[in-house]
Amino acid sequence: MLSPANYINLKIASSKLTGNADSPIQVAIADDHKLFIKGIAGLFSDIPILELCASFFDGQQLLDWYNGQNADIILMDLHMPKLNGIEASKELLSRFPLVKIMVLSVDNTPAAIQRMKDMGVYAYLVKDAEPDYLIDTIISVHNGEKVFSPTASNDKSIKIKELTTREMQILKLLMEGKNTKQMAHVLCLSARTVKRHRENILHAVGAINTAQLVAIMNERGL
Repeated sequence: MLSPANYINLKIASSKLTGNADSPIQVAIADDHKLFIKGIAGLFSDIPILELCASFFDGQQLLDWYNGQNADIILMDLHMPKLNGIEASKELLSRFPLVKIMVLSVDNTPAAIQRMKDMGVYAYLVKDAEPDYLIDTIISVHNGEKVFSPTASNDKSIKIKELTTREMQILKLLMEGKNTKQMAHVLCLSARTVKRHRENILHAVGAINTAQLVAIMNERGL
């Protein structure tokens, strides 16, 4: 079950949705771990803005089902039998270039993340991500934003405009001098989720710590 804070966060998250906010985001998942799929289904059952519309245990089942319109977002594991998530993603993007694929994997190596980023997926999260971070990312992807682990690139010149809406909110609070606990309270997120967002921001800006981040932002007049 979600905590009261997370229920409040759902209202905030709903306000970020573009398009018809009354219609739940349709999410399909391909993962060969049945318990993981059940966990996602249980999480979504508490969240009216998300609906798990289909689940599959290998990439081929997903390919046979998806027609470009029957899901808004696809959650994709990388390591599956018959057809793995790498090949399934490649084929889906070939058939449907606008498909929004989010990778959920235990593989957090920079090479794996960069490979899927270059392929054209919208997001890459490791499976130990906090539930509210996963929800946030799904909504960001639904709105056309891309979200990747800080290890996804060694490029330190990433533009500020590449930050997600949530990361821009956290950056603003950082510039106001808020600490992690205070930001978590304001945004109704867990401290761990805020910390993950902060790491993304530091990497995107090319800063090694918050002090350097603030200095860079001041230099840019932001």
